Amino acid sequence: MGSRYASYHWYRCECGNEKIIRKSNVDRGATRSCGCLQRENGRRAIARMPEELRKKGGGRKPGFTQPNVNKGKIRIMVDGRRKHVTEEELAEMYYSGGE
Repeated sequence: MGSRYASYHWYRCECGNEKIIRKSNVDRGATRSCGCLQRENGRRAIARMPEELRKKGGGRKPGFTQPNVNKGKIRIMVDGRRKHVTEEELAEMYYSGGE
């Protein structure tokens, strides 16, 4: 069984960045860099794509756009979970006591 409290340490990545990381993640190999490996792997994947896909935005279908359903909303925490509400909904929650 693991300990009750996690141990965090400063680590310096091979790229030179410093970051606080959970020690157990480094020990078991779950964390291998500051995030630079993931960025580099993404760049390599894009470079391997055919030119016509790169110009169109990756592997997405041409003309595909994801609608942003939370545009214009405010992000709040309710019972430990993120929730997006409009200003009117927020005012209603505030004045009704949060119910």
